[in-house]
Amino acid sequence: MKYLGGGIETQAITELIGEYGSGKTQICMTLSVTAQLSTEQGGLAGKVTFIDTEETFMPERLYQIAYERGLDPKEVADGVFVAKAYGSNHQCLPIDKLFSLCPERNVKVVIVDSVISHFRGEYLGRELLSERRQLLNKYLHKLLRLAEAYNIAVVITNQVQANPNAI
Repeated sequence: MKYLGGGIETQAITELIGEYGSGKTQICMTLSVTAQLSTEQGGLAGKVTFIDTEETFMPERLYQIAYERGLDPKEVADGVFVAKAYGSNHQCLPIDKLFSLCPERNVKVVIVDSVISHFRGEYLGRELLSERRQLLNKYLHKLLRLAEAYNIAVVITNQVQANPNAI
């Protein structure tokens, strides 16, 4: 995690931005492993919730990363709770549940990969831009409250678009 200055911040949202295929999801998969390490090993000694909005979560990759680090892949995989999101409304559902799940299950990192994809696909055109921004803002504020309330790290990914006029 040298590129992240040694890790990610708790009580905050860290946004990973890049083009398609630039490694955002790979960083999230690595964080899903390293977050489970003890604090002495540089981890957060907790579990991870991975909200997958683009079907990018790959258990086999998680196993590879764990194995390469000398960890038990099954044990690491058991420490990652995956929630698949099939639309923006469905993506927002797990957030409310996380307010009870995080303390109950010792979740220390919440990952949303990718935060904008459903919103971008469902709220097309400038006439829906305001509504999209309001819903996304509400979603992000809940994530930030979650991070602050439970001293956890929240990581979101966002894909860069070549055409800024494409909403």
